[in-house]
Amino acid sequence: MVYHVTFIFMQYWDLINVFGNLESMILNLMETTLQTIIIIRVLMTKFNNRVLKVLIDIQLNDDFYKTIEEKKIRIHYYLIGLSFNRILLRCVSISAIAWYSTPFVNFIIISRKLI
Repeated sequence: MVYHVTFIFMQYWDLINVFGNLESMILNLMETTLQTIIIIRVLMTKFNNRVLKVLIDIQLNDDFYKTIEEKKIRIHYYLIGLSFNRILLRCVSISAIAWYSTPFVNFIIISRKLI
């Protein structure tokens, strides 16, 4: 856990250092976003006892919830995770498209200057 938090801190520090270089910033953000999502999920399951209990019950194939509150908690956090993944997918898609289309855009700009 300490290694992971230190690694994320170093990635954000590197983002500050490369600020202004679009290529390095996009690469850094793609890696940092993934690592941040992982650490948030780990911390949520580690420090939220209700989520941890529900996850352990699910892992033991205990799909029958003892109370309605447990089911509501699971559904609530499932919806939060689902919306987070949807937002993340859009951001990652836009970043990847921008990252891989940069050489093509540069090619178009250079070819117009030559004409």
